[in-house]
Amino acid sequence: MQKSLETRLFYSKLVKTCHIVRHETFKVNPAYSSVIGNCQHDYFDPVNASLEVARRGYNVIILKNKQFYPEFSIKTSLKDLWKKPLSEVVKSWKELFKHIKNSKLRYRVSLEDCKESFKVFQMDSIKSKVLVYKFN
Repeated sequence: MQKSLETRLFYSKLVKTCHIVRHETFKVNPAYSSVIGNCQHDYFDPVNASLEVARRGYNVIILKNKQFYPEFSIKTSLKDLWKKPLSEVVKSWKELFKHIKNSKLRYRVSLEDCKESFKVFQMDSIKSKVLVYKFN
């Protein structure tokens, strides 16, 4: 798949900035990170997916233990979406992804549906449209 110009520019700028401040960068395969993240954590979708990518990078690249996928278990309220216990329907993360895609179930957790409490802060500048979310 061809990456867009914006994606390549963003990536090169990120790597350059990390290099300047002496941070190491690693490429991590993001496959199924949104599904797994939303099934493992109770924050909202972008945070859940980033937690899964971070776990994966730490396990595979830093610890070198080759545990790409976590143990298959759904720890959030998503386990209540199915009529039958999910363990009877699917046995792996790939099967769960296919099951969700075929049944068109909503698995992404929006900010409004987030179970964790959080506070919202706005930057000091009047012109700033940046909101900072702090989860407890």
